[in-house]
Formats: sequence, C-alpha cells, structure tokens
Amino acid sequence: MKILPTIVLSALIPTVAIITGCHSYDVNGSRPVRYASGVQVRQYDFTQRSPSKHIEIFDQYHPVSSSYTEIAYLSHQGYLHDENLVENALVWRARQLGATGIILLPPGQGDTDAGFAFANQNGGFAIGQSSQAMLRGIAIIVPGPLEQFQKPPANPPSTSQTQEGIK
Repeated sequence: MKILPTIVLSALIPTVAIITGCHSYDVNGSRPVRYASGVQVRQYDFTQRSPSKHIEIFDQYHPVSSSYTEIAYLSHQGYLHDENLVENALVWRARQLGATGIILLPPGQGDTDAGFAFANQNGGFAIGQSSQAMLRGIAIIVPGPLEQFQKPPANPPSTSQTQEGIK
C-alpha cells in the first residue's frame, strides 16, 4: 500500500516544479516577468520608443542627480511579501515603454481584506487580516552618458587652424 503514495508523489513533484517554473524573473528579458500583466500605467508621454536595453533604478535613498523627463506613472497593488517581484514587474514595464530610468516610490496604502480563516494543525482555526500595499514607480528618460558628449564636427580643424585661433 505504500507504493501508491510513492507513485502519486513522484508524479506530483515534477508537475508542481513545471507549473511554478513557468514565470520568467529576467527583468532584462523580452518575456513578461511575474506580475507584469497587472501593472497599471498612466502615460504622460505617448512618444513611441523601443524597449530599453538598460535602465537605471532610483528611489528615495538614491535620487536622480540629473534632469529627467517623466513618461509614465506605474502602479501595482500587491502583498508586501511580494514587493521585490512587483518591483521587478514595474522595472520590466518601464523598460517596455522605453524608459531609461525608474524612480521607485515608497509603498502606499492598498486594500485591506476584511478577514480570512484557516485551519491549523490542531483542528482549530484562526482569523486574521491581510493587507496589501500599492507599489509605485515613475518611468523616466534620463540623458545617458553618450548623449552628454557632442558629436565631433564633420571636418575637424587642422592643427594650423587651431594654432592660429590661439594667437
């Protein structure tokens, strides 16, 4: 009789591994990361941009030190224990909009579930409350290091012309 539970477990474990492994967590990839479909976008700029290959992440402890343009406000309501996964989704969505930076804002107040009940191992039950937070970010365009340098002139001045200008 112990063979049946072994067979069931041997079939169940790979199935669970396959199902839970279906999400991509690669923020730099083109496939959506977990929670990406739930990110709400309020777009300020409707310029069509290609997805960014690189994005800089800013927050209250690492503020933006240069000028920038806000292109969208991003938000997703989620449980605080999923904060990192939701922030990955915000970053992924900002990249898809062509942002070169995102300012992650402190979590805001989200919904609070009225309550829930669950059975414990002793046959009793417990009642609790579940809170969610609103995780938010602002997708921005930050001038990159290449944009800070001017292109060299098409016909650079010769050495003699440069020395004549110094005299």
